[in-house]
Amino acid sequence: MDDIDAGVWTPSIRKAAGPLYLAIADAIAADIASGALAGGVRLPPQRTLADSLGIDFTTVSRAYAEARRRGLIEGRVGQGTYVRQKRAAPQGGPASGLIDMSMNLPPRFDDPALSSRMWEAMAKLEASHGLGLLMRYQEPGGASADRAAGAHWLSGRLPGLLSERVLVAPGAQGALLAILSLIAAPGETICAEALTYPGFRALAAHLRIKLTEVAIDAEGVVPEAFDAICRKERPKALLLHADPA
Repeated sequence: MDDIDAGVWTPSIRKAAGPLYLAIADAIAADIASGALAGGVRLPPQRTLADSLGIDFTTVSRAYAEARRRGLIEGRVGQGTYVRQKRAAPQGGPASGLIDMSMNLPPRFDDPALSSRMWEAMAKLEASHGLGLLMRYQEPGGASADRAAGAHWLSGRLPGLLSERVLVAPGAQGALLAILSLIAAPGETICAEALTYPGFRALAAHLRIKLTEVAIDAEGVVPEAFDAICRKERPKALLLHADPA
């Protein structure tokens, strides 16, 4: 759609499948993503839009409520409903222009299209499995379905693996903490590639475990370097990062 006078804006919902209120909310998200609805633009009054579409006022009211829930629009007392302004990207960061890759962070949710897809995915999850599992403490070691899925995924490398032997951790950091606590005592040595996960370094320091770096080349750890360390320090384990490709 080209530039739109929001006062006569009409969403395209003729071919929409599913509830009309979701189709209207999706149309708002799509037009925001395309630039047809700019931040700060006032949307048509709910009754005006209902009349132009030939639908019930309550359907439009529910659609606007859904769009507000997704963070697409906002109501202003005595003024109407407006498309939310995009938040400015945070300024600052390292003056050198370096990018911090020590943490794998999710994308920012200031993109209306991304926000819309996330809410749609949550709705599908709720419809298929329910959100109850995500809102309470999990079973020790993980839910049985998750452990079974993990065993199936690992079966190609570990034939005959039973789900009872698979433990689901709340994250990589928690799993590494549990493993390090079991295999090494304070003062003992663990080896890792010279370029390794920063969180692993932090855990080793926290547990007072000595972390010895092993030289690497284009193919990974240099065997001779690891052999020399083993002869000298007798490490308890070696952390390697496998390339899924």
